[in-house]
Amino acid sequence: MSSYTGLTWDHPRGYQPLVAAEEVWPGLITWHTHSLEGFESKPVSELASAYDLLMIDHPHVGEASAQRALLPMDELIDPETLRRLREDAVGASFDSYVLDGHVWALPVDAACQVAALAPGRMDPRELRAWALRPPSWQVLADECQRPSGRMSLPLAGPHALLAWASVCRSRGVPLVDARGYVAPESLGVECLELLARVVSCCDAEALSDNPIGLLDRVARGYLDYCPAVFGYVTYACQNDVVFLDAPRWSDLSCSGSTLGGVGVAISSRVTDPSALVDYVLWLTSEAAQRTFLPDHGGQPMRESAWGDERVNDLSNDFYSGTLRTCRSAWVRPRWAGFSPVQERASAEVRAYLMAGGDVRATVRGVRDLLLDGSRTISGGRRPSGRAAQGVREADR
Repeated sequence: MSSYTGLTWDHPRGYQPLVAAEEVWPGLITWHTHSLEGFESKPVSELASAYDLLMIDHPHVGEASAQRALLPMDELIDPETLRRLREDAVGASFDSYVLDGHVWALPVDAACQVAALAPGRMDPRELRAWALRPPSWQVLADECQRPSGRMSLPLAGPHALLAWASVCRSRGVPLVDARGYVAPESLGVECLELLARVVSCCDAEALSDNPIGLLDRVARGYLDYCPAVFGYVTYACQNDVVFLDAPRWSDLSCSGSTLGGVGVAISSRVTDPSALVDYVLWLTSEAAQRTFLPDHGGQPMRESAWGDERVNDLSNDFYSGTLRTCRSAWVRPRWAGFSPVQERASAEVRAYLMAGGDVRATVRGVRDLLLDGSRTISGGRRPSGRAAQGVREADR
């Protein structure tokens, strides 16, 4: 059997089940790892030129489509299999890898921003109350409410922008939608000012963390609560961190969140992908998702796995505690070049959250970055010239 090279990210959630799968698929794939930051921002075309099988983040599919860096899964797998997979994927996990009429990756792992509580910070009655009725962002801002002690958010890399996007999602409006239109300035200001009030209540040192660093603090008891961090089942299984739905805007709104997760993709440099297709179909199968992945530290993407009683018993109810949030999470743009725009926009948001300043100037700057970055998107081109100016004026 041919040997292929694979690239995943260097957290146990990312590599542990793949390494364990070598016993099922001996000699098929030699796995390499890179950092979370590489997973979030490294150009997929560069990675696809060096590796055969890739674990990718969905915002990269625009670049993959534009440069044909990946093999379309819909040309390798029959439509009925893809349909069944899509129907069982949590929220938009499957659709986030669909662009320009093709499926560029299959979801393996579903995740979104959810709330995290340190072990033992609440008695069972309080915990049940929080699970049934997550606090609103206004309550967190007005009262700095948390179970006890310290609260914080991860603002490193793209995560400042994504935290703001999650507040916008809880307000009922995406920060930017699939057509490239950006939320009105007035709403952006309202949501960013509210997030800034929450950040003012946070542990300042932890604000510079990425999600892994922040969850390490929660697991060790240095922080008690994080209202919005990408969920990692490993911390629920190994450290008894409790994961719950993200905050809402109000009692009547949904929990606001941004979709994460991981997709598996095949590089276009592969001339005979048949063995890799078999591997991908196994990795995304219901049997592997409900047994193999949870048993080896993975985080499945199938809703049938998220609702499985045994899987929840293994994970301190990680999945049942966050399913509602993941079902409604916002999908980031997938246009080519979004990743560097995401980084620049997040840097502007982070600077405002950390040091203050002109909130309207910050929102305008980010809106301009998003509008200018979305020149070509699925289904057509973003309005330019007078049309684009009309969008800006109407939104302001």
